[in-house]
Amino acid sequence: MRAWTRSIVAAGVALACLATGALGAPAGAAPTTAVPRDVVAWGAVYNGQGTVPSWVGQLTAVDAGYTHTLGLRADGTVVAWGSNGGGESSVPPGLTDVVQVSAEGYNNLLLKADGTVEGWGQGGRTVPSLTGTFVAVAAGWDHDMALRDDGTVVSWNDDPLPMYITPPAGLTDVVQIDSGEQFSLALKSDGTVVAWGNPYGYPFAPPAGLRDVTAISAGRDQAMALRSDGTVVTWGSNGYGVNDVPAGLTGVVAISAGYMHDLALKADGTVVSWGYNGYGQTNVPSSAQGAVAISAGGFHNVVLTGSPAALAVPTPPPAGVVGTPYPAFSFAAPSAAPRTFVVSSGALPAGLSMSPSGVLSGTPTTPGTATFTVTVAVGPDAGAVSPPLTVVTSPVPVPPNPTPPTPTPPVTPPVAPPVAFTPPSTPPAPDGVLQVAGLGGSLAATARPGDRATLTATGAAPGSTVTFVVYSTPVVLGTAVVDAAGTASATVTVPATLTAGPHTLVAFATATDGSSLVLSASLAVVGPAELAATGADPTAPLAAGLALLGAGGALLLTTRRRS
Repeated sequence: MRAWTRSIVAAGVALACLATGALGAPAGAAPTTAVPRDVVAWGAVYNGQGTVPSWVGQLTAVDAGYTHTLGLRADGTVVAWGSNGGGESSVPPGLTDVVQVSAEGYNNLLLKADGTVEGWGQGGRTVPSLTGTFVAVAAGWDHDMALRDDGTVVSWNDDPLPMYITPPAGLTDVVQIDSGEQFSLALKSDGTVVAWGNPYGYPFAPPAGLRDVTAISAGRDQAMALRSDGTVVTWGSNGYGVNDVPAGLTGVVAISAGYMHDLALKADGTVVSWGYNGYGQTNVPSSAQGAVAISAGGFHNVVLTGSPAALAVPTPPPAGVVGTPYPAFSFAAPSAAPRTFVVSSGALPAGLSMSPSGVLSGTPTTPGTATFTVTVAVGPDAGAVSPPLTVVTSPVPVPPNPTPPTPTPPVTPPVAPPVAFTPPSTPPAPDGVLQVAGLGGSLAATARPGDRATLTATGAAPGSTVTFVVYSTPVVLGTAVVDAAGTASATVTVPATLTAGPHTLVAFATATDGSSLVLSASLAVVGPAELAATGADPTAPLAAGLALLGAGGALLLTTRRRS
């Protein structure tokens, strides 16, 4: 009976990066060296394939064939047990420096550290002369495949059947391969899957819209794909419910398709199996829990157990900013063998994604903090888990409002203190008449010390100040501010220091054109005895004197203006 099986996890398959540029991405993590693990097997035992010989010891990778198993030791040597009808369990002597083992049907393929391919079994199927450097191999029941470091695929068979052997024209950017029975699978760096062949007449195109795939596995006539969100997609034949993925299965980090059953490994080390169970192969024993790598065979399974190795991340992923492209960050060291990575717990920031080769990229869309872990799904250290990683995404920065400059208060020039008016020693020639009114509105020709009179200046500049002075010896009587009509009045008291005799009242003002304005009037000061001796009404002589004074002032003004 023709059959097929492949492991996509434990074989140390170099399935990522290649020449697509991922290997040259900024390195943030250095995958650990493969760690030897305990081996657990179960299922069919009629050829010894479902038990592990004591001499096997710990291994770094396993791959289950139809009725035999290959194992890889840490020193690069290979072990095999189970059926040996086609020499599949007879390891060639002196075989060393192996980095990947692949078992299929009764056939084996090996990838060596120098990028070359070797194989044996299946009645002596030969590996053709291959050109290029290879990073992964996939043994098949009826054809074999190899992946070059430039992302191209080569396939061969001793009796070629181009329908399922020859890769589609122009197929590039491949990061993982697997071969089923009469069909082939390739995972591209953009997370899409290419399938070719037609096993037993079943249509074998991947489901429409299948994207974000991080790992693939081919069974006898069914296929599996692991998506970046930890869910599993299957297609092809559904004999024995092999494509009926258990409801609610999430958190998956590795998959492996067997002959008519499937395996899935969850991030917590739990192994889940479904499909044909004729040999108990879907009854996962407790000893298999805590697995770090899985491989489904014909009717048996093999897993590696133990605490997951640590995926070192020397430089944590950088922070992001909403709307700004994230700086490419890779979990694969440039010098390390290619691996396939998955997010095994938590979630990436909204807007970011991780390629199968472990490159974190995208444009953040939501501010916040995301915590997650990354697991090596395929590679020499399959199952290695990173410590919890955190990426903080900041909101779109808001330009700060510029602080307006503090206005500089206008400089107010210092106000000079008012200059005290000093009248001249003698009265200047007048420009007009100063009006003098006695208290109560009567005019007086004479006055005595202590009398009060109202002095009124006209024709002055509004807002200016008028100073009233009495001569002979000048004495300032008071000041007044000129109103809008050009008039300023002040009620003053005749100083007690004035001696009897003629005096002059003078108003010093500013004319409307800015020139000086002088107004004057005559004043006769008498003593109290003189007023009493006459017995006359003191207002009559004062009125007559003021009238004469006004006439004289007018005549003088006329004379000055003529001159």
